[in-house]
Amino acid sequence: MRFLVKTRAPLLILGDLIIFYGALLLTLLIRYQELDPDTLTLHLPPFTILAVIWILTFFIGGLYEIKSLRTNDHFYNRFLALIGIATLLSIVVFYFVPLFGITPKRNLLIFVGLFTVLDYFWRIIFNGIVSIAQPKTKVLFIGSNHSIEELTAHLKENSHLGYEISFWMRDGLQNKTAADLKDLIEAGHINLIVIPAHIKMDGRSAKMYRNLPPGIKIIDLADLYEAIFQKVSVAELEESWFLNHLPSQHQDAHILGRSLEVILALILLLLTLPLSLLIALLIPITSRGPAFYIQARIGLNGKSFELYKFRTMSNDKAKNPDADSSSPTWPTDNDGRVTLLGRLLRPTHLDELPQFFNIIKGDMSFIGPRPGRPVLDKLLEDKIPYYTLRYLVRPGLSGWAQINYGYGASVEDEYQKLHYDLYYLKNRSAWLNSIIFFKTLKKIIT
Repeated sequence: MRFLVKTRAPLLILGDLIIFYGALLLTLLIRYQELDPDTLTLHLPPFTILAVIWILTFFIGGLYEIKSLRTNDHFYNRFLALIGIATLLSIVVFYFVPLFGITPKRNLLIFVGLFTVLDYFWRIIFNGIVSIAQPKTKVLFIGSNHSIEELTAHLKENSHLGYEISFWMRDGLQNKTAADLKDLIEAGHINLIVIPAHIKMDGRSAKMYRNLPPGIKIIDLADLYEAIFQKVSVAELEESWFLNHLPSQHQDAHILGRSLEVILALILLLLTLPLSLLIALLIPITSRGPAFYIQARIGLNGKSFELYKFRTMSNDKAKNPDADSSSPTWPTDNDGRVTLLGRLLRPTHLDELPQFFNIIKGDMSFIGPRPGRPVLDKLLEDKIPYYTLRYLVRPGLSGWAQINYGYGASVEDEYQKLHYDLYYLKNRSAWLNSIIFFKTLKKIIT
């Protein structure tokens, strides 16, 4: 049943919590041969804090994502690595934050061993139930384009998603009658037809669909693509899509949300001030030039603003001909313009700490599409359809495109990132923002 896949995160979290406290009770029984109330009272508060830490560690590490529903080497390695990280964090809590009155050694070791074994078997059982109990949706694809090819390849490689491709009519409905289509559906036991919007809206096609057997569901290619990849296929969009799905610009100006962002930015600015001062001192020492870098970026409704960063590239034009930022050049992985200190700041995103000022000023939000450079955006507007829709919301420190695709280094990269930016615009919510926050944290840590 697809219900298991859709509700996997709360079900797995619930199971992990039950096993966590079950492993704790078993640990106390093994160590003391009884569950004394005083012993329980002593252990429950600190282990409840550990439960939150362990669940967050698993969440950030991706153990509640769809790809973790496959019990393969990737899952084994990730599961054991995250158990190790959670154990180290537990040691830190008990031995470096001595607030609980206990510093368990043997108890913690027994607990970790019990939890690892029990939770491992719980995951195997859950994944097995998903693969066995979930009935396959027999799919008929009609038409052929890049989005369908990408989707069919992904579904074949990820059978646990519950879709089985019964037939693919690459040539569309050419030379097909209603009887032909009905026979094909019955022979392949098809219950889902996936079709591009332009074929679905064809008058001749509509007549054929009215004669289909009952219980057959027809879905737009764009809708299935979005559900599977959690991004919007730009190639499948129509003008009406934007009227139905994109948010009102007034939503971005919500007073309460904006006030909370300013307060949080001020708090983080103060907390990171010592680190920011250290970075600001090290930059001019390690490379000639100022500590800060100010660059024009495009923000809400296409308005330009000045973005603040710690400088990570050489200020020497002999090494960096684009130091004046007037040339449409993307940075690369092994960019020779990046300074030695910059190679530490950029992957950890510490170079973006000054952007708390941009959030306070109202230029940016914590979550949203990354702001582009005017000289590059002009190029991208001409080459990528609907590119400027990214600016219907404030740009952010991090976004759905950043955690799923990373930095763009070409027009094609920016085109792919737009798929994720449009998904964010359509599905923007506090829950999605929370997911982006934790996945950003995971990306920084790893």
